[in-house]
Amino acid sequence: MLAGIPERTYRRRLSRLRQGELAKGPWPAPVVDRIEALAAKYAEKWPAWGYRKIAALMRADGYQVTNSSVARALDRRGLLLPQGFRADRKSWAVLRRKVFRDPPTERNRVWQTDFSEFETTNGGIWRICAVIDYATKYCLAVTVTPTARGADALHCLHLAIEEAQRLLNLDDLRVDRGLMDIVDAAETVIGHAPAPIALVTDNGPCFRGQTFQTAFVGDDPLLRHVRTRVKSPQTNGVVERFFGTLNTSISIAATSATATPWTWKFTASASSTTPSVPTRPSPTTPPSRPTSTAKLCQLLDSRQRGPDIELAS
Repeated sequence: MLAGIPERTYRRRLSRLRQGELAKGPWPAPVVDRIEALAAKYAEKWPAWGYRKIAALMRADGYQVTNSSVARALDRRGLLLPQGFRADRKSWAVLRRKVFRDPPTERNRVWQTDFSEFETTNGGIWRICAVIDYATKYCLAVTVTPTARGADALHCLHLAIEEAQRLLNLDDLRVDRGLMDIVDAAETVIGHAPAPIALVTDNGPCFRGQTFQTAFVGDDPLLRHVRTRVKSPQTNGVVERFFGTLNTSISIAATSATATPWTWKFTASASSTTPSVPTRPSPTTPPSRPTSTAKLCQLLDSRQRGPDIELAS
């Protein structure tokens, strides 16, 4: 034994050092070699996520990878985040503070959107998506769909943009955007730049998916995404109150003498009550396509009215 290792190992390492080679390694890593470029692509797209989330995304897309292999692949490219790094949560917190520290007093500065659902007595469930301007409290778009997917939310958002452009008689809503300060490292304002409209949503999967994120891409995006804190619906309070008002309106309509002949069990996060009036249900059909704000009340009434319906006492 020489230096605590077998003499044969010592002679082999000494020979490699004399030839200018490393005494140990690098060992073959075919799995890391195979996924290195792919893992780097995911990490560049989601720079605030650690290797565990990157690995989970890759597995969800059908790639057979492990957390350790993804970590080694990212480490090779210098993309491995330090332990305890929470940039994703911190970055969203910074965005929230910028939006709500000084609530906007002008239109088209902050929009809020969310999904709610209502259930008929036959067990059918329809989803309502709404986009509301924070300052004016004007509902720019409402859609009624059988699902609450990212495509549904994106369609409602496009309708809201079209409605805002129609109201202001603009071809491009970017003309009506506000300005944000440009600061240097010393927090000194050195200029101004157009500020995208902040679109506030919760953390639902339809708002976190790639389909909905297409609304915020481009060199000069019209919108920027701001997600609320988890389990904090009050941060998205304007649209939540809208659903609460809609809940109240349906409750009054269901209990009045001229009520539509259906029972609504409306569920909204702004209210925990589910008013119900016993009725004899009639067949109905789901909406053929999302509807605009002006046709929402007509839709809820026409889709639920049936012949020979009477309220139970």
